[in-house]
Amino acid sequence: MNITVTYKTATDQERIVQIDQRQEVCAGLLILQESGNMPCSLKPDFFHSESLGKVVSAYCTFEELGIYSGDVLSPIGDFIK
Repeated sequence: MNITVTYKTATDQERIVQIDQRQEVCAGLLILQESGNMPCSLKPDFFHSESLGKVVSAYCTFEELGIYSGDVLSPIGDFIK
């Protein structure tokens, strides 16, 4: 099943992506980078999930983490410009 999640950028801009819930959290960033919708490259290992109120691994799937449509994910780590 596809879900819609929002990724925040380094400048707190929001980018929305639809993605299969069986994909890893980091896959959403790859989609945004490949489409030119993410202004800088990111290599975070962790994200903060607003709906869960905690830090989650970029390498777990949305399904494993219990992340559903409407969540906002903020990268934790270095931005590579």
